[in-house]
Amino acid sequence: MNKIQNQFRIFSNISKMQRIFVYGTLKKGQPNHKFIADAENGSCIFIGTGRTVDKWPLVIASKYNIPFLLDNKGHGKRVTGEVYSVNPQLKAILDKLEIKYQEIELDVELDNQQEETKCSCYVINNFKQELMELDLLESYIDVELRFVRLQDREPNDFYDYITDVRNLP
Repeated sequence: MNKIQNQFRIFSNISKMQRIFVYGTLKKGQPNHKFIADAENGSCIFIGTGRTVDKWPLVIASKYNIPFLLDNKGHGKRVTGEVYSVNPQLKAILDKLEIKYQEIELDVELDNQQEETKCSCYVINNFKQELMELDLLESYIDVELRFVRLQDREPNDFYDYITDVRNLP
């Protein structure tokens, strides 16, 4: 492959990358960041930290203490998180991990660049209204209410956390 072909390949791969905003267990130092950090899952570029332009309700719910961003724009607080640019391979892995969530696009104000960017984000839609009565957070850190990782859950535990947060038919 000559130099021009290689540069085209690199540019083509970069142009397919998509920005995502993570607010919970996918952030650096949190239990599920390994999915982003593992190069075998795909490639990503850390863009920076930021906060949502609009207010959103961020809660911790279920017996597994999972952070959920509720699909209720304009309520709650401006949520802080991290912005990554991910390639299609990593995006597919994150989509599978977050399969019970709805993917939306939201605006994030980047801390290090004083600019706004559009990002994909995973939220819970059709949520139970009582979740709005929980503490609405600005930021998630897995310290007080410990997130229960998959490997720490009971092997025959068929509990589906989504039943605690979503209105089901």
